[in-house]
Amino acid sequence: MSHTQVLQQTQTVEAAGIPRIEYRPQPEEKTAICIHFTPTYPHDEYAYSEPKFVWGTEVAIAAEWEKVQGTEAASELKFYRIRAIELVEPLVKTNAKERLFDEPYWLYAVGDSRYERGLRWLSEDELLHKRELEVEIEPF
Repeated sequence: MSHTQVLQQTQTVEAAGIPRIEYRPQPEEKTAICIHFTPTYPHDEYAYSEPKFVWGTEVAIAAEWEKVQGTEAASELKFYRIRAIELVEPLVKTNAKERLFDEPYWLYAVGDSRYERGLRWLSEDELLHKRELEVEIEPF
């Protein structure tokens, strides 16, 4: 991971009539994205889980990993970034009232130009976190 140091001008000093600008390093600011949601059906018997991945997480597609696992091609595995997250609440209508009929789950979109709008939607089970695979991919 590359580290870029940000410098901020702190003051201008003059020595022998020559101005000199002094800079100080600034700590790197990290972007934090927090998503709050209110369950649509909080009184149903199903629990709402937290998403396994967050926006920007690097992931591999499990099916692609299974094809290259244990081969030399494993080091060429393509990683994607999570570009969107959607909470899916499977509903059923009974007596003109909607309720959950199964556990709510998360879908994740990764950038892939082969799909509509450049996004490919996958479930948690279809994705693997890059950190989980890095140890297996590294050559000895």
